[in-house]
Amino acid sequence: MPEISIADAAPGERSSRLDPRTKLLALLVLNAVVMRAGPVTTLLAVQALTVLALAWEVSVRSAARTGAGCLACNALGLGAPYLVAWVQAAGWPRGAVLIIGTSGTIFYWFARFAAGFGLALYVYRTMRIGQMKAALRAVHLPGIFVDALAVAFRVIPTVSAEAVAIREAMSMRGVDLGLRGVARHPLVIAERFLVPLLSSVARVADDLAASSVVRGLGSTTRPTSLVMLRATRWDALALACVATVLLLEVFCDLGVLP
Repeated sequence: MPEISIADAAPGERSSRLDPRTKLLALLVLNAVVMRAGPVTTLLAVQALTVLALAWEVSVRSAARTGAGCLACNALGLGAPYLVAWVQAAGWPRGAVLIIGTSGTIFYWFARFAAGFGLALYVYRTMRIGQMKAALRAVHLPGIFVDALAVAFRVIPTVSAEAVAIREAMSMRGVDLGLRGVARHPLVIAERFLVPLLSSVARVADDLAASSVVRGLGSTTRPTSLVMLRATRWDALALACVATVLLLEVFCDLGVLP
């Protein structure tokens, strides 16, 4: 009997105006653009698109947090060369210059990670598992890859809930989980938190594996999906934004833009 893949609500919280295939394509392309050591112009463009997408379909709070993280990393990463030049001119010790330069390099990549994380958060919060499976099967990806990714999507919210439960139980027992407690007893905190969490993850993995088998994992019959995939004007707008970022990348490589 073929599996019927419904558009179940987890892990996303709401339906999206964009086709799942459009979101996956944008996620791959924009991450590839951001994670190469490219110009700052395209990085800022991707960060702006990420914040707008989060504010549009997720929440203003998530958009504000992502935008604040991007701005902080941009300021620390892009401003580090100017600070290094000023420190060298002021005659500061070589160790201070090395620390500032190393920190600037770290935050330079953190700014790119923040943009990629924001895009992944948008896709995760707006794409339901049934939609994702239908989109991946529509582009003829192997069933093993599709099923593994679907199981991974189901693991994330379950593990998060287990971590919150363990944290609350530790707080009720008087364990200090703040920065002071972690700094004073890092090994004890790690033992009391990680061991129950790993046990819960192992149990959840077994449950999800059994659920996947019941749902038809490994069957040679192509599953039937109730998700209707179709592109709309919003998909055309999203693809136009992705094309604009790629065009900016080309102009920056040609020296037309900084």
